[in-house]
Amino acid sequence: GGPRFFLRNHRAMTRAARDTPARLYHASDLFVLPALARAARARRARLTYDARELYPHVFGTVGKPWASFFWRTVEGRYARRADAVFTVNDTIADWMAQHYAIRRPTVLFNVPEWRAVAATNRLRQVTGVPAGVPIVLYQGALFPHRGLPVLVEAMQAVPDAALVLMGEGPLRGALEAQIVAAGLQRRAFVLDPVPPHDLLDVTASADIGVLPLDDVCLSYRYALPNKLFEYLMAGLPVAATDLPEIRRVVEGFGVGLLSPPGDAAALARQLQTLLAHPDRRRAMAARAPQVFETYKPAEASEKLATAFQTLLDLPEHHP
Repeated sequence: GGPRFFLRNHRAMTRAARDTPARLYHASDLFVLPALARAARARRARLTYDARELYPHVFGTVGKPWASFFWRTVEGRYARRADAVFTVNDTIADWMAQHYAIRRPTVLFNVPEWRAVAATNRLRQVTGVPAGVPIVLYQGALFPHRGLPVLVEAMQAVPDAALVLMGEGPLRGALEAQIVAAGLQRRAFVLDPVPPHDLLDVTASADIGVLPLDDVCLSYRYALPNKLFEYLMAGLPVAATDLPEIRRVVEGFGVGLLSPPGDAAALARQLQTLLAHPDRRRAMAARAPQVFETYKPAEASEKLATAFQTLLDLPEHHP
């Protein structure tokens, strides 16, 4: 990461775009946007930009105001040149429109295609957790500020359930040590990630999905992670951090419970409530298909294709 990475990436993308004639260049993230903006201007082509997160305020810019200022300046400058801008949720779209004085970006929810997923025993087979003991699952990268140490701490107050952390990342060793220090090694497990085509079948062998994201930067605060939708598709009620876009789904559709970020005691109470009321968990799971009637991946694909076609049908661009 860092400036050197960006500079190498920018130079490579500039060369590639220079050698690739096109009528429309699509910047799939901020790091290729300046290079593709240059190519679009040189060829009088159209430019589109996909802001997949709030780049000036990602975790890597926390405590680095100069980095946040740099990325905000770069994104604002080139987003204003784009013929169309896309992003992943309404909160980020509103933020970009306000701070960059651009037309509100088109929202394309990053959501997997709905399919019914039957319950399985995959996690019990791997961990040996017996039937009748509920499994609390976190799946995803084991990175700082994903709320994972707080989740392990909370599980000490949830003695009648097992915890599975399924993923890889720099916190793995520290989490394994925390599990041992807390005496949870017989009911808390850190497992390797599984291939994407296997993921939902494994997810469907848990009882509760956990999304304990910390509120450490605006990108996290406004996040709408894929794992939320994966849990719901696999029939799991969700125990999640109370952040705006997550709340819009979890509270808005009644598919889980929310607790303040970084609060182990509140998260423990949240899990205890879900575990104590299996009928309530089943009712939450039954409401999950309603989420996918609002957050439709097919609709996002149609919006993107329509935007591209509209721009390609326009006469030659003269910036």
